Amino acid sequence: MKTIPAPPRKPLNLGASVGQRMENREDDVRNVKSSLNTLGYNAGNRNSGFTTQIMEDAIRNFQSDNFLRNDGYMNPQGETMKALNSKLDSLPGLSRTILKSIDDSQLLKSTRDFEKFVSHPYKDSKGNITIGYGALVPNEESFMDLPLKIQQNIRMDSVRAASTEEKQQAFRTLERYQTDFQERSASHYKPDRWKNNFSPIFTTADDAEEILFERAREHARDLERKMPNLYSHPLPAQEALFDMEYNMGRRFNAAKWGGLYSGLELRDYEKAARESHRNSGDIRRNKWTEDKFREATKWRD
Repeated sequence: MKTIPAPPRKPLNLGASVGQRMENREDDVRNVKSSLNTLGYNAGNRNSGFTTQIMEDAIRNFQSDNFLRNDGYMNPQGETMKALNSKLDSLPGLSRTILKSIDDSQLLKSTRDFEKFVSHPYKDSKGNITIGYGALVPNEESFMDLPLKIQQNIRMDSVRAASTEEKQQAFRTLERYQTDFQERSASHYKPDRWKNNFSPIFTTADDAEEILFERAREHARDLERKMPNLYSHPLPAQEALFDMEYNMGRRFNAAKWGGLYSGLELRDYEKAARESHRNSGDIRRNKWTEDKFREATKWRD
């Protein structure tokens, strides 16, 4: 699996003091909020350049946790700013190649959990060919580009890269296969020479990670096009929206999800939570999504 390099983390630099009754230049306020949010202190909407009680409380909480004077503001090159930069420098490297606001590992944690790794290609509940961590394969050309292996015997001690012809046969066999997709789990499509004619073709866990990252970036760009104001929403809402996009793809749009889009436009995340229910039968995933939108209500300034 390829390691994606982390972008350099910029230290917090202030042009003036930030906090209640301070100068509070808008760029400084945004940077303070973003830095505190990165460290896990809820400072409110990082895109807003206005100070709030939430932000002051976050500064005070950071100061208390780090045995600093608890005054609720930061000065350029002051002790609080120096301590905050020290904490930022000590964080493990972050990589934001999918959404520019959320670390890749955090963003994909729920995706891996909900989708689960399936090594062989299968059809999902909508009849779409899928592999790895729920990665949709839209057509034969995309399938041919996948890093697939072929199992030559049941002991898995003879494995090689699948040929073009073997990939083509595997795709076309699966494409022709018709069944009640909602009643069939991924295990139904596991190759078994005694029960079905599915090719013993598969992807490794490392290759599935590559596919996951590639598909996640594609979905992220689609989500950014669908929602130009995506990054104005609190991080928990962005996580929920990304999961819905990854899970539904083209079916996640304003025409079919008008209630959800309306809630987002109004910044009514309680409404967004109510309107986020998917008819997939995945109760746990629906509950997680609702909780993320409700968590977003606590991030509003």
